[in-house]
Amino acid sequence: SLYVLTSHAAHRLREGEPASRWALELGDTPALSTRGIVYWLDGALRVVPKRGGPADVLASVPRPPRRLCAAGENLAWIEPDETGTHLRTLQGSEPRSLYHSPGELEALALMDDRAYFVERHHERWRLGTMALSVSVNDQPQAIADLSRLPVTASAGRTFLLGNVASIRPEEDAGGNFYRLNGQTAVSISLYRQPTADAIKTAARARAEIPA
Repeated sequence: SLYVLTSHAAHRLREGEPASRWALELGDTPALSTRGIVYWLDGALRVVPKRGGPADVLASVPRPPRRLCAAGENLAWIEPDETGTHLRTLQGSEPRSLYHSPGELEALALMDDRAYFVERHHERWRLGTMALSVSVNDQPQAIADLSRLPVTASAGRTFLLGNVASIRPEEDAGGNFYRLNGQTAVSISLYRQPTADAIKTAARARAEIPA
């Protein structure tokens, strides 16, 4: 099916069938997601089923977004304020800033787990991208500490990782395993410092490994 969204209705086009229309007050920036039609109205992001029905509030967002994009379960929008333009997403039911531009964010698109945007500042244009979430494998006990890690951005600005990323524990489903001489083995990667001697580093590593 193909959905066409306007500020006052949703239209569904399906091959071989008459077009369907449902009257919905969707505001200026509706977007289609797997959870339904997402839109902004009266200071909140809301979601309504594709065929209409009661709307649920996703999050309080006082300022109307300039552009709203959805892809699967992911959601992001451009929100201007007095200091420039924010790229935001949802962390649970709370808006989270992914990126702040002192200029203008002119375009936005989502693909997989990333947001892509076009930024204009002082007549200079650039294409940028931000991850919508960060996955942590097999270390749920480290979640609280990871959220407090500092992240340095442009112009020397510093944020906490928990403020700019969604951190969650996940089981490592990569399916990688190692065997040596028919026995289960562990793979270890060693990296030398740029100023370290490669031969001496390898010799010290071999000395630490039991024969």
